Amino acid sequence: MGAIREFLETRLPRHMVPGTYTFLDALPLTPNGKVNRRALPPPAGTRPDGGESFEAPHTATEEAVACIWRDVLALKQIGVRDNFFDLGGHSLLMTQVIARIRGAFQIELPMRRFFEGPTVGGQATVIEELLIEEVDRLSEQEAQQLVRSNP
Repeated sequence: MGAIREFLETRLPRHMVPGTYTFLDALPLTPNGKVNRRALPPPAGTRPDGGESFEAPHTATEEAVACIWRDVLALKQIGVRDNFFDLGGHSLLMTQVIARIRGAFQIELPMRRFFEGPTVGGQATVIEELLIEEVDRLSEQEAQQLVRSNP
């Protein structure tokens, strides 16, 4: 499958290279001979061979991001160094990920920051930086209240 990916990368823009591949003996056809897209099987849900070796999440933030990505991308395994776009992600799925990160961490993750580090590890770092910025903006009284409410 790596050879197919390499071939397509020489011919297509990166965002058009498929993240997953499903091999079929034949394409399902409609009665009038067109490809029956509804009859195509869903992707296998396995991590595509993108060249990166698997590295499991190390921190709670990385694990939370990987879990969100697994749900959105419908994959069983996602590593810290996997690139969102190489896994089949695109801008519409990215907005779902950003919304779920907002809900999980109570922060606003700008799209620009997503593109700067489109890996689980990169996103975890950005999230932690944004959380630190939020804490730094707290007044002394707000910080003390936060500490008391979360022993």
